[in-house]
Amino acid sequence: NQGLPWTWYTLQKLDLSGNEIQTLDPAVFHCLPNLQVLNLESNKLSNVSQEAVTAWISLTTISLAGNIWDCGAGICPLVAWLRNFRGSKDTTMICSSPKHLQGEKIMEVTRNHGICEENDYFMTETPSPMPELISDATAEPTFAPTSGSPATPPTSTFG
Repeated sequence: NQGLPWTWYTLQKLDLSGNEIQTLDPAVFHCLPNLQVLNLESNKLSNVSQEAVTAWISLTTISLAGNIWDCGAGICPLVAWLRNFRGSKDTTMICSSPKHLQGEKIMEVTRNHGICEENDYFMTETPSPMPELISDATAEPTFAPTSGSPATPPTSTFG
């Protein structure tokens, strides 16, 4: 695992707001299997990959406002995930680009302008239990959870 050198089973809340984060490494979220609250507000995210949203298996709350969202096709994995997410989320995500969509709400733009074709981004795929093999030696491996549904976090007797 190249996300973090350890797994934090007890970490439930992570505030990464205001850190100028531009990309999210999905492997990091595999190291946080019981993460419930994720704050990514006020960073420099323009999109979030399918692999990253697939790794958000235990989230109950997500905050994503204040980023520089690109409302092209690259936003579609995040939009599909948000449409299926039943937890607490902000709906004030605003497009920064392309220019003709600046200032518009992401969820409205993608629905009204047909940017994300619904058939292309269903969240029903079953993750593979084995990491994918990648031929490019410079690419990082991708990891998929072994279960398609969130697991109930174990009761901990630690601090």
